[in-house]
Amino acid sequence: MRTAQGYLDARHFKRLPRHDGDMRRIDVWLALSLGWLPARIVQTEPNSTQFELLWRGKLNAANVDDSAASVGNHDATSPQR
Repeated sequence: MRTAQGYLDARHFKRLPRHDGDMRRIDVWLALSLGWLPARIVQTEPNSTQFELLWRGKLNAANVDDSAASVGNHDATSPQR
């Protein structure tokens, strides 16, 4: 996807309808290079109004490798928060 700072690879997710007639749509693009932070979020309301949030920061977040590697790697003795 394209951002103000350049291009980045992102994984696209969308919210599925919760019930019949549910017309609200939410699309989220998560970027590994940003520590899986959302690079873009688009919410489309049933009346076609759209809200968009787009990443405008630096594309190479500090310590992304450390934080991405630690996700899901918790010590069994440490309390979960």
